[in-house]
Amino acid sequence: MKHKRNGVTLVELMVVLVILGVLAALATPSMADMWNKRRVAAVANEIATDLAFARSEAVAKGVNILIQYKKNSSMSCYTVHHKATMGDCNCLSATAVCDETTSGIEVKTVQIPSNLDVTFVSTSASGDPVPLVEYTFPHFTPNPANFSVEVTGRNAVSMQVQVNAMGRIKTCSPNGTMPGVAAC
Repeated sequence: MKHKRNGVTLVELMVVLVILGVLAALATPSMADMWNKRRVAAVANEIATDLAFARSEAVAKGVNILIQYKKNSSMSCYTVHHKATMGDCNCLSATAVCDETTSGIEVKTVQIPSNLDVTFVSTSASGDPVPLVEYTFPHFTPNPANFSVEVTGRNAVSMQVQVNAMGRIKTCSPNGTMPGVAAC
């Protein structure tokens, strides 16, 4: 008399678990790469949005608006603020970023910790560092003209936010590592 079996044997279960383990091990590196590309794209898009926002603030309020970029070993950051008579805003600070009596009025500060493996640097068309960008009233064009902010992640994944002399913003991938983003 034959017995009808319901369920699976221990050997069958172990084979399925080994196959799932191998598939998970193969998927993990590609998932890490995907998250890296997403972080780079998110930071680049936020920078592009904040550059447009800074220009619109200059138009709406009729004042000069500055974007100040800084970087150290623990973070990359920038502050959007109204121009003041002297001093600057320090986005690397854990406390008040701008001293409103001397440095200006902070509009927005973005800090990207280095443990996210995403950094950015702003440069002029000639490749010189640009720590400060100013949208000047009444023309609302950026000073310096024709600058870019390059956002870089692990494995040389990068995006570039370019701003021309008229203040128009364009994002691209300098080394073609970002799928769906035009090459620079």
